[in-house]
Amino acid sequence: MAKKKAMGRPKLPDSEKRKGRFLVKLTDEEYDLIKNVAEPRVGTWARETLLKAAKRKRK
Repeated sequence: MAKKKAMGRPKLPDSEKRKGRFLVKLTDEEYDLIKNVAEPRVGTWARETLLKAAKRKRK
């Protein structure tokens, strides 16, 4: 009997897993403003924006 394929997304290697968390409290108005410009998702947009700013600041 063949082994069943696992359902869902394949597991990421440890080197690609994101384990850290960064919490920022926002007002509803601030969140709505960010949500309106964040594509495709707020988390992805925030990660990319924060990393770009940190790399510029480090130089």
